[in-house]
Amino acid sequence: MTEVTWQAQVAGLLEQAAEGLKTRKHRRAIVALGTAVAIVQRARDQGDAFAQELLSYTVENTKDDPTERFTFRPGELEALSVRLDKK
Repeated sequence: MTEVTWQAQVAGLLEQAAEGLKTRKHRRAIVALGTAVAIVQRARDQGDAFAQELLSYTVENTKDDPTERFTFRPGELEALSVRLDKK
């Protein structure tokens, strides 16, 4: 018996998610999609380069967002807003 690859598992889960979307069985779609992402994350954590690349394109990561220009410490943005309101 051959071991099923993570890619085959994810492909099957994506088909289940698609079917859930088509038939409006939202819970089925959510569970299948969430499980698929978890499997890809596990493969990435085990060092799979393709899984890492796949996640870099599919999962939101604000640190890699090219439009991110500013980061604020807690309360800093509110303090800035108060100063601007006083002007």
